[in-house]
Amino acid sequence: MMTSKACPLRYEEILQPSAAPLLGSSRQAKAMPLASSPEPGQAGPDGDSSSCIIVNAGDIDSIAPALSPTAPSIQARTQPTLRYDDPRAIYQRYVAARDAWYKAQPRGSVKTNQEYRKAQGLPLRYDKASYQWCLDWKQMGQRCTMPTGSRDWSKEEMMAYLDWSKAEDDRVEAEVAAEMESNPFSAGRRGMREIWEAAEKDGKEQQGLYSAK
Repeated sequence: MMTSKACPLRYEEILQPSAAPLLGSSRQAKAMPLASSPEPGQAGPDGDSSSCIIVNAGDIDSIAPALSPTAPSIQARTQPTLRYDDPRAIYQRYVAARDAWYKAQPRGSVKTNQEYRKAQGLPLRYDKASYQWCLDWKQMGQRCTMPTGSRDWSKEEMMAYLDWSKAEDDRVEAEVAAEMESNPFSAGRRGMREIWEAAEKDGKEQQGLYSAK
């Protein structure tokens, strides 16, 4: 509570043995009696007829939540869910699988990316044409785009994408072969619409599969 020099409450606070802190609870501040304005022509304690200015502590309390350190930052942003075929999601799964393999190895064993690829039967290197292919705009694209800007793809990220692309081709070919074996004439009756619908359905199924992991 703030008072002017002419306010009677100023003198009451001086006579108190211990003054209440300024940022006390609003309930205590409202319980204190307010001085009435002097009648016209009646002087205050020191002869000054100026009015008393009082600041309610409740106004300060109402500002406190905005200054609370526990309030969520306006800069906090939730990361969007990546598609299962997004190169960043593919690399995240690659790193997670590799870390799981590292943890499963006995103590003292060599734990490198090369050893992991050997154990999984993955190529230890790709040719230049493969790297150029995966940087096409229909595949990974030239650069990795992030909220803070863009950067070049690392070779490890490109290798993870090439691994995934080869595995996807093998999976689709196996499904087509199984369908041809069970119904040899089904493929001949398919038009472009059926092919696109099948591809869209497969994409949704794969997205749901990876999202559940």
